[in-house]
Amino acid sequence: MTTFRAAVTATLVVTVLGACAAGETPEVASVGNGTPTSTGQSPAEPGRTGHTGQPGHTIESEPATEATKVVYEQSGGIAGIYVRVVVAASKPPPPGFTEEKVAAVLDVASNPALRQLEMTPLPKDPCCDRFGYDVTVTWADGSSRAFTTLSGVDQPPLFDDLLSTLA
Repeated sequence: MTTFRAAVTATLVVTVLGACAAGETPEVASVGNGTPTSTGQSPAEPGRTGHTGQPGHTIESEPATEATKVVYEQSGGIAGIYVRVVVAASKPPPPGFTEEKVAAVLDVASNPALRQLEMTPLPKDPCCDRFGYDVTVTWADGSSRAFTTLSGVDQPPLFDDLLSTLA
């Protein structure tokens, strides 16, 4: 897992530096307490195609439950870095992302189970030199949920899948 986190860190540092070089201004997002802002949920519609509209990218959600935006923030570590990536259906891919990678992130974030996912509690003493990760998902119905974790804390596989698609 440490190698994975190091790879994610390296990729995101390059992405952010590329954005800075391109003169892009980071978008500001708030990080909540990890609970959905709305509990409205529609039943799944099996076989619905995802954001690519192509076979092989099938998700089981209705348009109101499809993710439209994912904000990833990483901070901390020994160097005290800050990385921010915004993936949105309505915007061009961020530096280092392809349209296919954006579609993959939004497809994972559209999994209806993500709304009710129980995250592993964070330690009371997070110690030093850990990375903090904040991921905020916004769905088409306007609801959103913020997730917070630290490096070294095991989280549910669905959340790990979301982090890995952002790498």
